Amino acid sequence: YSSEWETCDKLREADKDLLKYLKVKHIFDMMVENKKVKFGLSITSSEKADKEKRYCDFDLYSVPYPGTEFFTEFRTKQMCAEKMHFDWDQTFVNAELKLPNSPIVNDIPLDWLEYKTWNLIELTSSYMMLLIKCLGEGEGGLLLHCISGW
Repeated sequence: YSSEWETCDKLREADKDLLKYLKVKHIFDMMVENKKVKFGLSITSSEKADKEKRYCDFDLYSVPYPGTEFFTEFRTKQMCAEKMHFDWDQTFVNAELKLPNSPIVNDIPLDWLEYKTWNLIELTSSYMMLLIKCLGEGEGGLLLHCISGW
């Protein structure tokens, strides 16, 4: 059992080393879950779920965003994103918006605490504004991921 943990620990360290080699400074995690459960197994690709805080050298952005299943509603809502709101009260949704305290975040004139009230356009444009500002003004590269990237 301990050898499995040692292997996992080595893989996390290799992941961190690769991110540093690629000069990644900002990690945007778009998962709406802290850990994903697939076929009854708890899995994760989320740096925010790392209890050992191995990713503390990076700026972590927990920016929960609806997955592909949410967008099947797009057609039923007559392709009107203004009418689309994600249901943040679903039982599997446990990730919260968490942003680093930095000038990049603080210079954007938004009340980030209101993100659960935003429609799809507001949510998407707010996250895009943050991503673009981070790429333009931030130091280092950016990793953007969600569980669908597996």
